Amino acid sequence: MDENKNPESRYDVDEEEGATTVLRAMDAETDDEEEGATTVLRAEDMTPEDDDDTEGATTVLTGPEPAMMGAAPAPGAPQFEDKTQMLPPQGAPMGMPMGMPMGQMPNGPMGAPMGQMPNGPMGAPMGQMPNGPMGAPMGQMQNGPMGAPMGQMPNGSMGAPMGMMPNNGQMPPMNGGKPPKAPKPPKAPKEKKPKVPKQPKVNKDGSPKKKKTGLIVAICVVVVLALGAGAYFLFFTPEKRYERKMDVAEKAMTDSNYEEAVTAYEAALGIFDDRVPAMNGLLSAQISAGESDGARENFTEFRTTITGFDADKVTENSEDIVAFYEYADDLYSDTDSLIDAYKEGYNLTNDNGLKKNLVTAYVDRADAMDNSDYENKIAAYGDALDLDSTNESALSGRKACAYDVLDDMMDAQQYDQAESFINTYADSMSDVDFSSYTEKIESERALMTARHDLMEQVISLMSASDYAGMMDVDGSDNASTVVANMDGDSYVYATDGYDSSYTGKAAGVYTYSTLLSSGYYFYYGDYENGVRSGQGTMFVKMDGYNQAYLVYEGAWSNDKPNGAGTETSVNEDAGDELVTVTRSGNLVDGLFDGEVTVSLVSNDEEYGGTYTGTFTASNGDAPDIRENYPDLDFSDVSEDKTVYVVLECDGSPMYWHFSKGSAAKLGIHTFGN
Repeated sequence: MDENKNPESRYDVDEEEGATTVLRAMDAETDDEEEGATTVLRAEDMTPEDDDDTEGATTVLTGPEPAMMGAAPAPGAPQFEDKTQMLPPQGAPMGMPMGMPMGQMPNGPMGAPMGQMPNGPMGAPMGQMPNGPMGAPMGQMQNGPMGAPMGQMPNGSMGAPMGMMPNNGQMPPMNGGKPPKAPKPPKAPKEKKPKVPKQPKVNKDGSPKKKKTGLIVAICVVVVLALGAGAYFLFFTPEKRYERKMDVAEKAMTDSNYEEAVTAYEAALGIFDDRVPAMNGLLSAQISAGESDGARENFTEFRTTITGFDADKVTENSEDIVAFYEYADDLYSDTDSLIDAYKEGYNLTNDNGLKKNLVTAYVDRADAMDNSDYENKIAAYGDALDLDSTNESALSGRKACAYDVLDDMMDAQQYDQAESFINTYADSMSDVDFSSYTEKIESERALMTARHDLMEQVISLMSASDYAGMMDVDGSDNASTVVANMDGDSYVYATDGYDSSYTGKAAGVYTYSTLLSSGYYFYYGDYENGVRSGQGTMFVKMDGYNQAYLVYEGAWSNDKPNGAGTETSVNEDAGDELVTVTRSGNLVDGLFDGEVTVSLVSNDEEYGGTYTGTFTASNGDAPDIRENYPDLDFSDVSEDKTVYVVLECDGSPMYWHFSKGSAAKLGIHTFGN
């Protein structure tokens, strides 16, 4: 029907497969020939031949004139011979002759094949009311005798229930008691117009249009699926599924089912891989389950994800991100990794807790460094103080490091390095007292000058065996200054620089103490690994005399006279005459061991001459030899003395002795007695 509801118009609806064409077929000439199409015709002036020849098509005709149910058959229609009144077969239209066999239609106007309604008044399709008075919409009867709602009989003669005979056994007239109208004479059949084959519809490119049945079906399927999917995802949205996984994981953690919790947290991250609470939960579960290696791997991966967050997302997840980076303490054992993690987290969140952790990590790293790497060590303390300038651990650690480094430099006489250290850090380390070191550097530089001058003189004089010149050096102001400022009992100097592992020629000054005297002496000779070893000379000035000194020249090892050597002493006697005594032999750690040759040369007028003798010692001890000289008078020697050598000069004897039981040993001065 067109927009103006013109019954004489015709619509050719889409001819695609499965389409339905409805025609109010006034003067309709043809129907849709497409397979499976349905054509509805109002068949005035249509001949029986004008039906749809297409396989599977259905033609429904409606007459132009409304007809009351129960109208008389058309004139000329054959009548049934059986005049017996019968109830109409169930489902048959009202008004149908009652005498026909069930399932057999009459040959007249009602004789259309089953399923096809005749052209007359009864030709309306079953279940479809005609367009006339009976043409009310389906389910609604007209206001006339037949106008009762479907399923309700009118109040007139047709008011008996369908299928129920009246009491007289006869059907009441269908027209309310009025005589039936004379049947209309049959119309002459119209000449069938030749069918014009329809041209298939084509697309703009000339290709045949595809039928839209599949599209319609697809749309229906999509709609159904969409509705189903909507209902499904209303409950199974990613957010809902994530929440359920987190609930399972948290319950498992509460129940200490850590493996189950790990699985649930991993499933939650499989839905949303950027949810920090799930990351934290997984780390906690893995640590609790003893899976530290796996937790570290995940921590590294999660850090990459978190650092990719924009500022808004970081702000939204700030607390969870802070908690995430605090797991670094459980996962890293080295301070460098901790510092890297805490620094990353603090830069993201500016959290004070992470800052405190970072400061502690900086201090721990600095504390673990050796002072030899003092630049990096002090820098590490500085990193901590940059974040917290009042941190006591960082301040005390840095101060201690500065003092230790300066002390080491001063001990090594590295005064230039010490001065450079002070100049570098004086401004940044206001808590360190550098002034004491500055003063010490000045005094040490003066001392260093004194040491240099003194030891250069010693090397020059002793290498030339100028011992008279050494008498002027020993006791000088420089010598006194150097000895007074020695750390320990020695100071060693080498032109090319001395240290504890020095090997080569060097000069040293050493303190000594014996039963008879104490003081210091000089050495010049060989060193090996910082100790006297090889050939060397010792010089010591004897106190109490104007010209008195002792010199040892010989072999050294283990920092003592060891091997063959000669000791020469020059003294003044009572007459102020010089007396030179020499002792030559083998020495063990400064003590004579074996045969020793003794010589005494005196310029004394009375006792002058050269005296010689020998004695045998064993590690500084010698036997009493008086019994070997029965002709000599030893009456002036008490029995608590040991006479160990007799020197003779032109038949004149001279004997030497020492006290028994004393600690004195026969050896080189300062090493024996």
